[in-house]
Amino acid sequence: LLSSLSFRARLGEVRALGRPIPGARLDRQIQAVGVTAPQNTALRTLALVVAVLGLSCAVSARAHLPELFGRTFVLEPEPAAPPTVRPAPEEDGSALARVREAEALENALKTLEMQTGPYAGDLSDPLMQLATLYSQQGNAVAALRSLDQALHVLRINNGLLHPVQLPVLRQLPELYAQIGDFESGQLVWRYAYRIHGFAELPLADDALEDAMAYFQFARDAFIAPGSPIGNRRFLEAYQDNEDLFDRLRDSENADADQLLAVGISFLRNLYVVLGTDISGELGPVSGDIAASGYERMRGMQTFGLRRGLDVLDLLLEAAVDGSAVDRAQLLVERANWQQWNGKTQSAAGDYLSAFALLDGSPAALSLRSQLAQPALLPEDPALWRSLQGPDMPVRAIVRASYEVSETGDARELEVEAEGDASSALAGRLRRILAESHYRPALRDGVGFSATITGRRYRLLR
Repeated sequence: LLSSLSFRARLGEVRALGRPIPGARLDRQIQAVGVTAPQNTALRTLALVVAVLGLSCAVSARAHLPELFGRTFVLEPEPAAPPTVRPAPEEDGSALARVREAEALENALKTLEMQTGPYAGDLSDPLMQLATLYSQQGNAVAALRSLDQALHVLRINNGLLHPVQLPVLRQLPELYAQIGDFESGQLVWRYAYRIHGFAELPLADDALEDAMAYFQFARDAFIAPGSPIGNRRFLEAYQDNEDLFDRLRDSENADADQLLAVGISFLRNLYVVLGTDISGELGPVSGDIAASGYERMRGMQTFGLRRGLDVLDLLLEAAVDGSAVDRAQLLVERANWQQWNGKTQSAAGDYLSAFALLDGSPAALSLRSQLAQPALLPEDPALWRSLQGPDMPVRAIVRASYEVSETGDARELEVEAEGDASSALAGRLRRILAESHYRPALRDGVGFSATITGRRYRLLR
């Protein structure tokens, strides 16, 4: 039997995923290999043993799949307090005044275009002003039309890769997102990224800001419920982020703060990759097992845990001359990464190391206060803040109370749906919370059991 273990690849079941094939399907796979009936029982036993071994080897890297916090549900933001005095409808630049201002600017643009021609450089600024007025009116389509014309004028007069385009490009992605065209928005950010070039280090401030906005937009577009954007565009941004991090890592002129910003952004990408169920979430086209993007993401999931640790180790090394609190925060990041990946013992050691660096400074006391409360992982609002927007479709708002153990397990869960939401949806969130990953409450680096009371969540899918 050992000499015929080539059947493993053909079974398609005994992979690092460690997901066993149901019995009847396993029988059919074994028969397809051409094994005789008397050997069937032995082969089934061997296959299950190998599957268990594969699961034990891969469980730490795949303990979180699929990740539901930040994808299926998020924290419900607390409602903002209403203003004490509401402005009168006609005060503070009314909608009617903006409409009239836009009409006047349109007429002025027509006159200027007749005088100077449709591609005169003087047209770009008023076209951008007109786009701003349209955006204030909530007319994203008209704003996009004006910005597209301004961009065309700038490219004709300055060239396709001139940085003079950047102010226009920065306005386009959010407008595309408003009309649901995430892919065009990401393509615009990638175009802006190419214009910067990143040939010189350290990076200019605007180059770093644009890079961070590009990577964040790609993540937000990929995790948005119902987003049609596939894994290809996200993987482009993932690769650009990784390449930029590697360049900063290898450069003697790199700025430590820039390395930290790009590194944390790349870690967020890894959270997204490892938390994606590629067998179902990517859809039938981008999730096709024959697609290179599918295979690449599966490989990234296999080595993602180690890659994240490498990134965090390098950031810790670069922060050796930084403040003790900064290093402690990075140790907490590494501990959270390992806790999320099922490496609870390694995480416990990093939590202890982080607290050993904390003194009595205000920043250290603030971090201690934060860590004294348990938290759902990933403990990074930038990963899921886009899902907290007021226009995000919500299936239910559920209030939950539960205990998080000293090792980060949720128990004693009580849930209640708000409004007209059904109890079935509340029950679903209860099951999801039980399966989620938590950082335990910490005192001097040691986990202790703590209770979360009346926490409100929005169920998205």
